[in-house]
Amino acid sequence: MTFYQDLLERVIKTFAQAAIAAFAVAASGIVDFGSGEAWKAAAFAGIAAGLSALSSLASRPMGHYKDSASVI
Repeated sequence: MTFYQDLLERVIKTFAQAAIAAFAVAASGIVDFGSGEAWKAAAFAGIAAGLSALSSLASRPMGHYKDSASVI
């Protein structure tokens, strides 16, 4: 797997996990997204996915394997 395939996999997984978490928090009543629930959850997930991509790009020169988005 190339670095960019690894990065894309991480971004997709992070987006899905953050979206599920946002909907779970909204459903529990802890946070009320109001009428824009889906858009706000998507924005939350998008920010998390963007941060995942940035952290993968930042860690590229640090990892043992240069074709991996992991530091380890």
